[in-house]
Amino acid sequence: MALKTPSNRQAAQELKAILQDLEEVTGLRVNPTKSEIILLYDDPSEEQKAILADFGTVKEYVTHLGVVISQDYSQARKLTYDAGKTAMKKAAIKISAGISST
Repeated sequence: MALKTPSNRQAAQELKAILQDLEEVTGLRVNPTKSEIILLYDDPSEEQKAILADFGTVKEYVTHLGVVISQDYSQARKLTYDAGKTAMKKAAIKISAGISST
């Protein structure tokens, strides 16, 4: 979900109300202890950072469906490539082990 950083506590309360409405309609709830926040365009104030803590943990980058998302394109590309390369190496070992056992 992409959202603008709440500018004050009132805006944060309004966002929480929207998330509660969403929970009632879908049965799905945002869990702040498991939620990760990446700031793509914002440079939040200290108050905004405190507000964001109510919604999750601010991270330098996050991974979604195996793709790293970050403000730093080069970092995201490298981390995604490295993770894919590691996964392929693990898969190749499992495949070759399965072939040699038959």
